[in-house]
Amino acid sequence: MSFSFLKNKLIVIPYNNPKSWIADYITQTANVLSEKNIVIAFLWQDALSIKEIIARKLKSKESFRFIEKKDRIIYFRPIHFLPLRRLPLIESLNLIINIYFLKIFISSKGFDKKKKILWLFHPDFWYLPKIFGKSYISYYDCVDYFSSKSQNAEIKIRRNEIKIIKNVQLMTTISKTLKKLYSNQKKNIYVVPQGFAVKDFQSYRKLPQENFLLKLKRPIIGYVGGINERLQFPILINLAKKNPHWNFIFNGPIQNLYYHQFKSKLNQLKKLKNVYFQEFDKKDYIPSVIKQFDICLIPYDISQDFNRYCYPMKVFEYFYLGKPIISTPIEELKQFFPLIKIASDTNDFNKSIKEILKNGWPLNYARKQKALALDNTWEKKIKKIDKILEQNDF
Repeated sequence: MSFSFLKNKLIVIPYNNPKSWIADYITQTANVLSEKNIVIAFLWQDALSIKEIIARKLKSKESFRFIEKKDRIIYFRPIHFLPLRRLPLIESLNLIINIYFLKIFISSKGFDKKKKILWLFHPDFWYLPKIFGKSYISYYDCVDYFSSKSQNAEIKIRRNEIKIIKNVQLMTTISKTLKKLYSNQKKNIYVVPQGFAVKDFQSYRKLPQENFLLKLKRPIIGYVGGINERLQFPILINLAKKNPHWNFIFNGPIQNLYYHQFKSKLNQLKKLKNVYFQEFDKKDYIPSVIKQFDICLIPYDISQDFNRYCYPMKVFEYFYLGKPIISTPIEELKQFFPLIKIASDTNDFNKSIKEILKNGWPLNYARKQKALALDNTWEKKIKKIDKILEQNDF
């Protein structure tokens, strides 16, 4: 794919999540950008202390690489040089030290002579435009409405959100819902495609013959993604109890964050004989898993703002394969009716599932879904951002 602005640039992308995080929107973005640019991934959430580095080397004899290039991307692995990193001041000092070393590396390679972009994904990095300086174009790629159940953390996120929107030169969102939420803080906010890894769905691995999914009786109602506190467990439990003749599949990792908050409900769900959990280590099995579903679910608890204003990537995974979808009333997904059916409670889900199983899924719906998926690839997203950057004459 050709770009007008996003070529031969230096792009620094700080990771606000560990690189191994299930939501890989940062790495997907970096992969596309690295085709025409020099991309440095600043892995702040994977930073180790000197003590941790030594311990790992003694245990596994694995050498720590401060800088490593893999699949065209340069990975910069920060170090917590100063102890007591749990203290905010110490953490800030460690960050500044690592950015200082990063700038030395950039200068030593002559990358500083290129036009530079600081590509941000999280409000916690609101101060980085000032640290990196005016020689960098600062850009906020807003992909979520970040929030927290902790009141103090929520206050901090909202404050940081205001700061990052003020500090960056350019901001985009992936949904009309997010643009509306932030329109009072910034005039020029652009909406870009969501991002969908279409290549993973054009070439994928088939399920092993021994996989139980291939032997289950129909119908199969499925969900792919993290198993965490975002799920609306009461609806799922009641739905499975009321319909023992339906099989419910949950494919994804059970995540530890806030595990104590959903452990009890998860155990209730696990005890039901028509409910199954599995997790593949490799994502290239996911299309094969979804293909086995008769109906796909997005059962998020919209009492949480993070869920109400989200725009799940799995929408386009389901869409590409032309699958019926039933979702809780997530704001951005309401526009897709009837390609997505909206359900607020157990009765709504029950009614929608029965209707789809009885009448089938229209072929013209499946065609429209696939077209939408192809309009929201990562390449299409970066192409739109490229056009915006060019139009703004940065």
